[in-house]
Amino acid sequence: MSTQTKEQAILDFDPFEGDFGEPGDSILANKMVTARKPGPCSHCEQEIQKGERVRSMAAKFGDFMRYRWCAACCDAMVAADDDSDDSADPWEAWEARAALRNDQRAQQREG
Repeated sequence: MSTQTKEQAILDFDPFEGDFGEPGDSILANKMVTARKPGPCSHCEQEIQKGERVRSMAAKFGDFMRYRWCAACCDAMVAADDDSDDSADPWEAWEARAALRNDQRAQQREG
């Protein structure tokens, strides 16, 4: 898969699929960028490194929101949309990334 095709697949993935929306919700910007500074991923909460290729989204979901997804979560977005392998769960990688976030939050509560 070419870089351009992969990045388009990432941008086409709806990370909020199944969430309830409201009239007036809108995506203001949705693009692939090179991270200029570190910060947490919006899905797995792992640290995004400066220079990493990430997805960036600005949206109005009631309030103005900004999201950034790390390269590993972007790869999981592509895998979740890949239905070419009937034996594998396409959502497995996306759910595994969410598990990292849940594990991190559990550790923070404990310690």
